[in-house]
Amino acid sequence: MSDKNRVGVKRLGLFVMLAAIVVAVSGLVIWRQINLVKTDNDPKSAEVEQRNAQKAIEDYTQALELNPNDATGYFHRGLIYTRQGNFQKAIEDYNQAIKLKPNFGEAYNTRGSAYFRQGNSQKAIEDYTQAIKLNPSDAEAYFDRGLAYAKQGNVQKAIEDYTQTIKLRPNFAEAYSNRGVAYAKQGNVQQAIEDYTQAIKLDPYYAEAYYNRGIAYYNQGNSQRAIEDYTQAIKLRPNFAKAYSNRGATYVNKGNFQKAIEDFNQAIKLDPYYGWAYYNRGLAYREKGDNQSAAKDLRRALELTQDPALQQLAEQELRELGVQ
Repeated sequence: MSDKNRVGVKRLGLFVMLAAIVVAVSGLVIWRQINLVKTDNDPKSAEVEQRNAQKAIEDYTQALELNPNDATGYFHRGLIYTRQGNFQKAIEDYNQAIKLKPNFGEAYNTRGSAYFRQGNSQKAIEDYTQAIKLNPSDAEAYFDRGLAYAKQGNVQKAIEDYTQTIKLRPNFAEAYSNRGVAYAKQGNVQQAIEDYTQAIKLDPYYAEAYYNRGIAYYNQGNSQRAIEDYTQAIKLRPNFAKAYSNRGATYVNKGNFQKAIEDFNQAIKLDPYYGWAYYNRGLAYREKGDNQSAAKDLRRALELTQDPALQQLAEQELRELGVQ
């Protein structure tokens, strides 16, 4: 492989690692709300769900007017606001529930999740910590605090909380997968693979765990195992654009540029605003000697992204192609 090819693979590898972190954490934040959010893509069902939620809010509001000291009523109305994505309203209700019932551990935990969804990781950690003090056996509070620590970049603290989650709930697949991501960030790729594998044993339909393990195999230099895991992730989630893009990156690593381009095409079809997929496809075109198509994709990546890392890489590639 030429020096130029080696440079391209290295840059693809950087993208793949970043994708692992983003997908595992944000995906698992959604998992935290499974009991609160109905995952139904039918617009009619969503409309019914919204109407039902609004009716429930009205009913709780009327009940609270009759009994303003009902902490549980504020808590449940807060859950509905959380489901609607109205986190500020939810926090206000959780505040009132905690004021009325200071030892209300669930209210601290759900308020922490609302703060986390608002982007306030520190307040989330404080609430999760209080929930743990009130209920030291609350596995979800440890898990959620692990998410918040990971968001802050405190990887070791995240690992400790995921480990405690697993001690309390040994069948908690998401905790294994998230701990695997944290180990990967520390450079402990083999331990990450072991955690992803355990997550898959506990939940064979866990597409993100296959995806993350594929990244770990890629970073170990095991392209074939990486492709197998990305392929399984795609079987489980056919609209998994990042898995297509990462599999394409791995095909580039193997020198199979046509298959790589096919995967990048599919990733872009699924997500037309996916800047990294355009960037990676541009590299594949460059390796095939199609500099015109490469430049077009690199420019498109620049148009779409606000990621400084992607901007820098795309601009550098365009300079190397002699394109301004």
